[in-house]
Amino acid sequence: MIDIAIFNSYALQKKITGKKQHLTEFRIQLAELMIESVVLPDYPRRGRPQQGPSPVRLQALHWAHFVQFIPPHPKKKNPCRDCVVCKVKKTKSQTRYECSKCLVALHVPDCFRVYHTTKKLNKQFRDQPNITAQQGYVLKSTKINFA
Repeated sequence: MIDIAIFNSYALQKKITGKKQHLTEFRIQLAELMIESVVLPDYPRRGRPQQGPSPVRLQALHWAHFVQFIPPHPKKKNPCRDCVVCKVKKTKSQTRYECSKCLVALHVPDCFRVYHTTKKLNKQFRDQPNITAQQGYVLKSTKINFA
C-alpha cells in the first residue's frame, strides 16, 4: 500500500516538474526529507555521559559563524573596518574582527552576537534611551530614521 502511494507521488512529481529521476533516487530523497522532519522526544539518558566530542559540534564548520581577524593586504598589515552594528547605532567605530562566513566587520562579542541573533537589525535600536553592554559602558542614544 505504501509502495503504491510512493509510486503515485513519484509519477505526479515527474509529470508536474518534467524532471527525469530514477524511482530509487526519489525514494531516497523522500526518506531523507521524512527523517529530517521528525522531531524526537528528549528522553532521559541512562548510564555514563559521553566522553568524546559531539558529532554535531564537529559539523559546525559547515554551518556556524566564527570570528576571524580581517586578513592583511599589501597596504595594511593590521587592517580595520567600520563595525556594521555600530554604524547602525550611529556610533562609528572600527574593529579588526570579522565573521568568517558573512565577511562583515563586527566587534567581539557584543556586536557579533547582536548581528547574528537579530532579524531586523535597525528595529532593535529604535526608541531605546540607552543601550548598555555587558562590560558596563553606556552608549549614547540615537534616533534612527526608518523609511
